[in-house]
Amino acid sequence: MKLSLRNRFLLPTVIMVLVGFCTSSLVSYLSASSALERTASREIAQIATLSAKMLDWWIKDRQNDLANWSAQKLYGTALQESFMGKAARKEANETLQALAHDYKYYESINLCKADGVIVASSRYDDVKDINLADRPYFSEAIKGTINTSEVVLSRTTGQPTFIIAAPVKQRDEIIGVLAGVVDLAYFNKTMIESLELGQTGYAYIYDQKGRFISHPDKSWLLKVNVNDFDYGRDMMTMGSGAIIYEQNGVEKTVAFQKVDGLGWTVGVGVGTDELLTAAKRVGWVNLIVAVVCIGVVGAIIFFIATRIAARLKDIADGLSDGATQVSHAAAQMATASQQLAEGSSEQASSLEESSASLEQMAAMTRQNADSAQQADSLMRETNQYVAGANTAMNELTTAMGEISAASESTSKIIKTIDEIAFQTNLLALNAAVEAARAGEAGAGFAVVADEVRNLAMRAAEAAKTTADLIEGTVQKVKDGTALVDRTAKNFGQVSENTNKVGELVGEIAAASKEQSQGIDQVNQAISQMDKLTQSNAANAEESAASSEQMNAQAESMKDFVAELAALILGAAEDQPRAQAAAPKPAQQPSAAASRRVGPATLLQHKPQAAKPAAKSIAAKSSATVKPTNPATPAKAVGQPRPEDVIPFDDEKDFQDF
Repeated sequence: MKLSLRNRFLLPTVIMVLVGFCTSSLVSYLSASSALERTASREIAQIATLSAKMLDWWIKDRQNDLANWSAQKLYGTALQESFMGKAARKEANETLQALAHDYKYYESINLCKADGVIVASSRYDDVKDINLADRPYFSEAIKGTINTSEVVLSRTTGQPTFIIAAPVKQRDEIIGVLAGVVDLAYFNKTMIESLELGQTGYAYIYDQKGRFISHPDKSWLLKVNVNDFDYGRDMMTMGSGAIIYEQNGVEKTVAFQKVDGLGWTVGVGVGTDELLTAAKRVGWVNLIVAVVCIGVVGAIIFFIATRIAARLKDIADGLSDGATQVSHAAAQMATASQQLAEGSSEQASSLEESSASLEQMAAMTRQNADSAQQADSLMRETNQYVAGANTAMNELTTAMGEISAASESTSKIIKTIDEIAFQTNLLALNAAVEAARAGEAGAGFAVVADEVRNLAMRAAEAAKTTADLIEGTVQKVKDGTALVDRTAKNFGQVSENTNKVGELVGEIAAASKEQSQGIDQVNQAISQMDKLTQSNAANAEESAASSEQMNAQAESMKDFVAELAALILGAAEDQPRAQAAAPKPAQQPSAAASRRVGPATLLQHKPQAAKPAAKSIAAKSSATVKPTNPATPAKAVGQPRPEDVIPFDDEKDFQDF
């Protein structure tokens, strides 16, 4: 399928822009996805590590609380069975109640003797009958070690709790234990559940046995074990690290960090798809930008190509209409001239039988004069045609100038795009510098700034490539303009030569007229009759020859117009135009008038043969001369070849237009 000129401009450019933007968007999406996934993995790992450290610090702070409180003299006195000891227990109860009230994360604080009996507590009435001697944490504390118990569900609140026990000493002798029941829900609420991990992410804690002691689903607390899951067993084996697993059809990324000393582990998990949400958003933004840019570029190219094609189409339509009219007129003129030539030939044949050699010479002289007169008339018409051609060439030169101006405007637009890309590159560099100043917190922004810089550099390279293509197009347009200027100069030279030929034909006509007047004095009657006959024959012959050439020129012009229309509109739209433009002659002309004339003979003007004919008559005034056959036009002598004026053999220069 043959494409139109507009589509030849539009399709390659749109395809090139589409491929460039699609490639850029894909690379951007893949790079952003990889970078964001790595960044998110590092962030959740940092969150897990920080949460584990905070839990460790918080437990140590509670241990320090119990260690400091157990060193107070009041509690040592309250553990004694003396009168002073029993009196101090009331004050100890009040003090422990105040501490539990001030420190909300303590469910209760209990003071026990060495045999495990509770003598004072922040909730003494609830725990006075409980003996802690068989509890592991009590046994370790009575030996002099501050230790932490396993997590258990509180019978009072139903929340996970653990006990921190510290020995109470008096003169370096352990006389009892101060045990604080710590509500783990307080830490979970303030430190774990407050973490913002997107829509699906959450944090949790499991102990050294794998039991969940903190989880968003409260039904899991101390009832679900991480060892029940394949990924949980891997986590227990690894201790600390990060894994990716699939649960209920959803892929999740988990980072987990073990707390030193306790054996507890803090885990932070989030859906992998959620990690890539920002990358998907970048992909959609790139897609929207690509579609908008392709639409804008396509619209600009479509507008420019349509303007150029419309201008060339108008010129082609004008040329086609003119060629059709000239072809019809030439066909009619050829038919009439042929009929007139045949009648004149018959009349001249009857006169030849009775005419003397003087009459024949007079007929030839008058024929030369009339031929010169007709040649002069035709030369004037030819001057008009040449003037019209010069006008058309000027219009074509103007159109080429407009095309060049449009191409230069497009080049300026590409330069603007390149400047925008340069400014974007500078902004990306500034963003990278600011990200570097921000340190670790700006690492993610530095990656994005680097990618924006890469995009700006690629946009600049694409703009430079497009500018080079447009500069090539502008250069070709300038070359075409120069070619049109040279053609216009050649047409001017043809017009000048035509004027000179007209002057020579005028001089020949004047000389022939003087000879005719001399011969008229010898034999006026025969010369008058012969003059009329030869004049009619000469007019018919020249009219037929001129009509033949005009018809051939019109046919050739129609071929050129058809090729131009095919280039502008494409083959599918040009075939109906070529068929509609073909003329239908009213009558079949003779073989001489209807033969097709190629481009090499379009500019041959046969009446120029009158000049050597006049010399022949002057040299052979006493000889018998046969009349010229009207059906056989004289051959042009000394006529310049049309290829020397307009080179038609350089078709390769126009194949890529």
